[in-house]
Amino acid sequence: GDVTESHACYGRDPAEGTTDPVENTVDSASPYGVRDLMGNVWEWTSTSDSDVETINVIKGGCYNDPAEYLSANIRLGAGPKDKFETIGFRCVKKA
Repeated sequence: GDVTESHACYGRDPAEGTTDPVENTVDSASPYGVRDLMGNVWEWTSTSDSDVETINVIKGGCYNDPAEYLSANIRLGAGPKDKFETIGFRCVKKA
């Protein structure tokens, strides 16, 4: 279905918008129960960009991106020293 604000934090004014607290979106859970995979901030991944080894893939879109960027098919690159309020990371542990 269509992405709405109950699914993700996106589409906000870059000058005045900001992120939402984690788990603020009520309908954001994946089929595996993972929350907030899209929107809020781009997530750093361990996948290297195939063209440049020092660049890693970021995915998920952020709070000021349009809904079209909130797709698992969209990927950008970021270097290990890039610092932006629109890029974050997710800590994962085995259950």
